[in-house]
Amino acid sequence: MAKNTRSAAKIPIPAVIKRNTILLAATQALFQGAIQSVVVIAPLSIFYFTQSTVLGALAFSVVIGGRTLVAYSAGRFMDSVGRKKVLYAGIFVSCSALIVMTFALYIFSIWFFWIGVFIFSIGAGVMNMLRVPVTDMYPTSRLGEGMGYMLTGSIIGALIPTVLSSLASFFAFTSLNAYEIMLLFSVPMMAIGILLVKLISPDTREILRNLKSYYPQDVNVATYIDGKQDLTSVQVTSRSRSVIAAFIASSFGWGGMVMSKSIISIMLQQLGVELTLINLALSIHVFGMFGPSIPWGWLTDRWGRRIVIALGGVILGTGAFFMPITRDYRIVTFGFFLIGLGWSATNVASTALLCDLTTEQRRGSMLGANDVANGLASLTFPTVGGIVLSSFGLFAFGMVGMLAALPIVLSMILSIVASVEE
Repeated sequence: MAKNTRSAAKIPIPAVIKRNTILLAATQALFQGAIQSVVVIAPLSIFYFTQSTVLGALAFSVVIGGRTLVAYSAGRFMDSVGRKKVLYAGIFVSCSALIVMTFALYIFSIWFFWIGVFIFSIGAGVMNMLRVPVTDMYPTSRLGEGMGYMLTGSIIGALIPTVLSSLASFFAFTSLNAYEIMLLFSVPMMAIGILLVKLISPDTREILRNLKSYYPQDVNVATYIDGKQDLTSVQVTSRSRSVIAAFIASSFGWGGMVMSKSIISIMLQQLGVELTLINLALSIHVFGMFGPSIPWGWLTDRWGRRIVIALGGVILGTGAFFMPITRDYRIVTFGFFLIGLGWSATNVASTALLCDLTTEQRRGSMLGANDVANGLASLTFPTVGGIVLSSFGLFAFGMVGMLAALPIVLSMILSIVASVEE
C-alpha cells in the first residue's frame, strides 16, 4: 500500500485540477480575510457595547458556531445541485452581513450588530464547505495534499485585516472608524469570490464522479468507496467507529481552537496591546492554522490520518497551556500560534479520514454533518471558556484548553488499537 501511495504522488496533477485548486485557494484567501476581520471586530465591539467578556466570547462563538444551522443542508445541496451554486449563496449572504454590521456600528446599535453577526455566521457556515470541492478532485492517496494546497491560500487572507487596520487612518475623512472601514472593505473583497467560483470548470462534483479519467495511472483511485458496495456487519461497525472517532477529534479540535481565539482580542486589548498588534497576533495564529497545510497534508498521506490527528491534539494542548500563563505579548502569541498549528493537523487529517470513509454520493452530507458537530463545539467551548476566565482567571482557562485536547489524542489511540485488532 505504501508503495502505491509513493508512486501515486509522482503522477502529475492534471492541468484542469491545478487551475480549479488555485481558484478555490484564492476564494479561501478572500473568505479568510473577511472572517478574520469579523472574529477580531465582533468580540471587541460586543465587549465595547456591554463590557462583558462572556458576551464578547459569545459573539465569536456565534460567528464560528452558526454553521450548525446550515452546514448539513449546504452539504446536501452540494450533493444534489453541485458545489458552485451553494458557494454563490454563501458569498452573497456573507457580503450582506458585512454591510449590516458596518451599518450597526455606524448607528451604534448592538441589536443590529448581533443580527449582522448571526447572518455572517450563516454565510461562513456555507463557505467552510470549500473543502468539499477540493477533496472532489484528488484520489484517496492524495486527499491530504489537495487539502493542503487549498488551505494554504488562507495565508494571504491572514494578512488582509492587518493591512486594512494599518490603512484605516488614511480614510479618516470618511468619518468611519477602523472597525467600520475593515468591515466595509471586506464586502468587495468577498464579492470577487463570485467570479473565482464561476471560473471553476467543470463543477468538481463531476470530476469526482469521473476521477479515474483524470488519474488513469493512479491505481489508488480504485480505493474510493463504491456507493453500491455490499459491506459486512464487521466492516460497517469498523467504519462507524472510525467516523465517530473522526467527529470527536475534529469537534474538540475546533472547540479548543475557537475557545482560545474567542478571547484573544479582548485579552490582548486588556494588556494594552494596540489593534494593529492584535491583528498581527491573529495573523500569526492563522499562519499556524494554514501555513503548514501542505506539509500536514503530505504527512497525512504518508504517516496515516490517525497519527497526524493525534499529533495535532498534542500540539494544540501545548499551545493552550502556554497562551494564558504570562502577560508577555510574545509568549501569548507563540502559544496562540501552537494552537493554530495543532488545529491545522487535526483539520486536514480528519477531513481526509472522513472522505476515506464516505461514498462520493454523500461526501457533502458527511462533511456537512461534521461541520454541525464542529459548530456545536464552537458554540459551547467559548461560552464555557468565558465563564471559566471570568470566574477563575487565565490559568484555569489554559487548563480547560489542555483538557479539551485530550479527547483528540485518546480517540485516535483507541481507533488505531481497534484497527490493529481487526
